[in-house]
Amino acid sequence: MAGQQEIDIVILVFGTLGMLILALALVVFVVFYQKKRVNQQIEIVKRENKYQHELLNATIEVKEKEQKRIALELHDDIGSALTAIKMQLSKKDLSQADITNSQEQLKEVVTHVRAISNDLLPPVLNELGLNGAISNLCRRLGEQTIVVFNTVIPPTKTDVFKKDEELAIYRIVQELLNNILKHAEATKIFVSVTITPINYCLILEDDGKGYTPPNRLDVQSTSLGLKNIASRVQQIDATLNYELVPTKGTKVTLTKTL
Repeated sequence: MAGQQEIDIVILVFGTLGMLILALALVVFVVFYQKKRVNQQIEIVKRENKYQHELLNATIEVKEKEQKRIALELHDDIGSALTAIKMQLSKKDLSQADITNSQEQLKEVVTHVRAISNDLLPPVLNELGLNGAISNLCRRLGEQTIVVFNTVIPPTKTDVFKKDEELAIYRIVQELLNNILKHAEATKIFVSVTITPINYCLILEDDGKGYTPPNRLDVQSTSLGLKNIASRVQQIDATLNYELVPTKGTKVTLTKTL
């Protein structure tokens, strides 16, 4: 009888000890798991902050490049042309040839100034609205390249966005189309716009090589152009989705809630 009690006590002790070890192992596992989760969350936050920082830097870099380009054009081209005109017109004896030459130079200066103005704020946005401007852009690119553009875009003005939002969407479309023409080796590009009471949806689909950008947090492998697109998308609180087409090419969808 005493021997059985001792056995029961040993079993109870070892059973309790086993339960304690199991509980301790479970606690250790939970602690390490939680620590790993916290570290993962910290890493995600760090990468997100780095991504946002890269987007900001990309926006600043693009603006600085644009400002530098405009400054050089104003100084080198327009500035020198105006100086030449001024010197020509300051002659004591102006000939008809001098006057004609100055007029031609002034026409070139006006054309150049308009081109710079169009880059800053395309007048087509005011004249045709966002949809008309996108249609016009596709038409011009179709005339300038061998790529066939098919568009399904409502002809009426949207009048649902602020001017800066219209400009941002227009620049996004410009950059996306530019990327397709440069890198996709596409022969056809389809552009459609759908407007509902809820959102504005623009789709660009090509039959090129097919491309999706790297993970949004993988900033090292993201080009300046893609960062600039992402920055504009974020600026207007829209979403941009890249999708490989099952047959061939890439489908890009820009959606903005109205």
